[in-house]
Amino acid sequence: MIKLRDAFRLHIRQPGRPNEYRVVRLVFCTCDRNRGTGGDRITLKGARLSGRPTERELKGEQNEDPEKNYRKGNGSLNFYDEHTQRHYRVHIDLIESVNDLEIL
Repeated sequence: MIKLRDAFRLHIRQPGRPNEYRVVRLVFCTCDRNRGTGGDRITLKGARLSGRPTERELKGEQNEDPEKNYRKGNGSLNFYDEHTQRHYRVHIDLIESVNDLEIL
């Protein structure tokens, strides 16, 4: 088991390259309170985090508390699956595993 912020540091973000992200195997669960749907487990075999890095990441600065960086906004991240060529918006609390490591 691993914390989400450690999974991002070790498996998703490339060290020294803030605007490049590694391809990972990601498992998450779907949920939509407004529509009353969800509960499907989705596995992305070629997921890559998409989006722009923050200004601090581009400068190579470290956050004092990395958990704050993931909790800003609505708490969801955008992933692109290279196998299916689809974009997915994933809430960070619904991520179950990254590269077969279970998230706490």
